[in-house]
Amino acid sequence: MEPTLDRIKEITAAGKHIIAWQGVRIVAPEEWEPGAFSGDWGGGYIRLDERLAPRLVIRWLPEDSTDKLFRKASSRAEAIKQVADNYLASLEKSQTKKRNDLVHERADRLLPRRSLDVSPASFFRWRSKGRRETVYGVGFAGECPTSGRILLCECTGEDEEENQRSAAELLSTLRPYPQSDEAVLWSTFGLRFVLPKEWTLAGSKLTGGRIEFRFKRDDDSQVVVQRWIANLSLGRGDLVAWAKKQLATDLRREFQFRMERGRCLGHDAVLAEGTIRAAKERVVHSTRKFLKIETPFHLVSRAWHCEPENKIFVVRAVCKESEKEFADEIVARFVCHVE
Repeated sequence: MEPTLDRIKEITAAGKHIIAWQGVRIVAPEEWEPGAFSGDWGGGYIRLDERLAPRLVIRWLPEDSTDKLFRKASSRAEAIKQVADNYLASLEKSQTKKRNDLVHERADRLLPRRSLDVSPASFFRWRSKGRRETVYGVGFAGECPTSGRILLCECTGEDEEENQRSAAELLSTLRPYPQSDEAVLWSTFGLRFVLPKEWTLAGSKLTGGRIEFRFKRDDDSQVVVQRWIANLSLGRGDLVAWAKKQLATDLRREFQFRMERGRCLGHDAVLAEGTIRAAKERVVHSTRKFLKIETPFHLVSRAWHCEPENKIFVVRAVCKESEKEFADEIVARFVCHVE
């Protein structure tokens, strides 16, 4: 199973948080914030920053970028070593352009094999000395036997010993695959929720006090998860006033719906339900309904104000009539605050 609420509470109490993206997750210090995310299930990366300085990068490489290398190598261990060597060669090239002096070498194992969910693995460390600062890096290239992902991970910092300790501690919590075959944890930017594995990320928005992730499924069903900074969004009003102005404006473009007060996770909430507005979609839905074919036509939206976190959370689903409970199922597995 993915981390339970009790486990999330335990991690939070220790001054840390879970970062989870595309089935990759790691436990990081609370002050290490997401700096960048990219890619999809097949290839992408996560970068965590401390005071705007990059500290940790986790990359999982697309299969087509490593397939040729693995075919030519004498063993998988040799191929992994080549992945690490190729990365260090590209790093040396980029540092030379910056006129930095780079020294790199193979490194001993950073942590016990039982603590790292990759095998085989090739460890490395490097030092880049510039005119103003010296940066140390330590990491590895490895293969996750569970997911088959080829990983390239490194931790960087200006203090060599502290960086070594951080790398060992962080990488021991790295899990490059979902623990459940059915559900995936997403945890970043104050959003912590679980979705079934068949839902894929279709897009995201990070603007001002609003963060939005959009997911899709093969049958064109949609899920949107949002996080708003409450005091910036509400102003002098309350959740209902905000929903009538902001939420209703967003929904009215695509849906006809009704709204009512409710409760979500112990908080005041605004519930909205309706159907797609477009005439063409309504005709298609009616025709397919006559043929007893379900289509994602129904809107179910849940918005609530979590005062302990100073956040407004929104979960919105466009789904089939038989799945109208799905939005509430997402809310039930949502962590908006930890007491």
